[in-house]
Amino acid sequence: GSSPRTTMSSEAHPESCATTAASDREARNKAQLAEALAEVGRLQERTKVANQERLRCLEATRQLKGSIRIMGRIRPPVQGETSSHVLQPLGAQQLQVLTEPRALLTERRTTSTRTSGCQSFPGLDQVDGHSQAMDSRIFFFDDLFDSQATDDEIFTSVQDELDAAVAGEAVCILAYGATGSGKTHTVTNLSHRAAVELERQASALATGGMKLEIRVQLVEIYNDQLRDLLAEGEQPRLRLSVSSSGSALLGAVSQQITADSNGGIAKMLGQVLRVGQAQRATFNTALNVRSSRSHLVMMLFLGSRDMNTGHLRSAGKLSFVDLAGSERLKRSEAVGERRREAQHINRSLSALADVISAKERRVAHVPFRNSKLTQLLQDALGGSGQCRTVVFVTLPPTRENLNDTLHSLQFSQRLTAIALPPLFVPVNVVNHTRSRDGPWQRLPSASMDD
Repeated sequence: GSSPRTTMSSEAHPESCATTAASDREARNKAQLAEALAEVGRLQERTKVANQERLRCLEATRQLKGSIRIMGRIRPPVQGETSSHVLQPLGAQQLQVLTEPRALLTERRTTSTRTSGCQSFPGLDQVDGHSQAMDSRIFFFDDLFDSQATDDEIFTSVQDELDAAVAGEAVCILAYGATGSGKTHTVTNLSHRAAVELERQASALATGGMKLEIRVQLVEIYNDQLRDLLAEGEQPRLRLSVSSSGSALLGAVSQQITADSNGGIAKMLGQVLRVGQAQRATFNTALNVRSSRSHLVMMLFLGSRDMNTGHLRSAGKLSFVDLAGSERLKRSEAVGERRREAQHINRSLSALADVISAKERRVAHVPFRNSKLTQLLQDALGGSGQCRTVVFVTLPPTRENLNDTLHSLQFSQRLTAIALPPLFVPVNVVNHTRSRDGPWQRLPSASMDD
């Protein structure tokens, strides 16, 4: 028989083999882990470089396009309306407006003390199938969308602004125009597509170890007073705090939105906006059976946080603003309380233009405090840091609304004249353009009948 030593050695051999195999597996696992961590480090470095490049590209687009952009959108005819062809796009930046001589005369009587900021010249034009002498006026935009433009095309034009907000800038997208011109439709569709894009970006950031945090506040400004549209029951006391780092609305309900919320980011933000619009102050006027009597402001606070360290990498703000319909008091037949509402609306819109004008002229005092609207949007309007503002001027296509359309265009012309670098035209060209090339001559800025 075998000796005890031999027996013990043979019994211990399998245990020794198992220990060796386990050690080998552990070594391989450590090597694989080290390799994986090294790959993660390389990917994080590549992500960092790509992010820096993306920020450089965003800054380049801001320098090229300017921090303030004025966009025009012609609303398609709704049921019962017929497009009269009084608004004729001339390319992607110019809009020709045809007015009858009598209408032009009326307009000139009310604007005898100011210049229109656009070219006017007579000619024969086809309007509603009739050849007649018309007056043609040209207005200019950074981008102009005709009535055939889709909501997807509109959103594509502000994609850079959304990316900038995620990257940490303060961005504001406003819709301005006469009541019934399509402002609410434009803001609603832009905010929906922005929510879908934010959901996509949240997923992309998650793969790189980042979490996109979203908080939303929804308020209206009615008669220059703030009202929380997400508050249940009694209205909270809101206080607007403005500092060098931006503006904050204290006391307002702030709802957290996450990718794993019920239905995702797009569905949750859609619900928030529907709740707010249902509570918004509206009233019947001679121009619209449901005229908005307040400015609606939806503010999205966007933060990118490192899931490993908990460090907040960037904090931006994206605001969507559905401005109350600008209106002429005689046409809207507003009296009493409705008239007071209209006066508050028009004053706040004038204050908005005054702020943009002051910022672009680099004056020492910018009148943010003249309106709750400009105070609330101070960070996006240039109060501090990097910011961008996009104004969509919505235009109805009918001749019946032409006076209100011209009023909106005069407002946009004022913004265009102050928001962009000086516009010059060749001396021998009657119709000035927005091109920045060639020999130029300075044109007068537009003014506005507030």
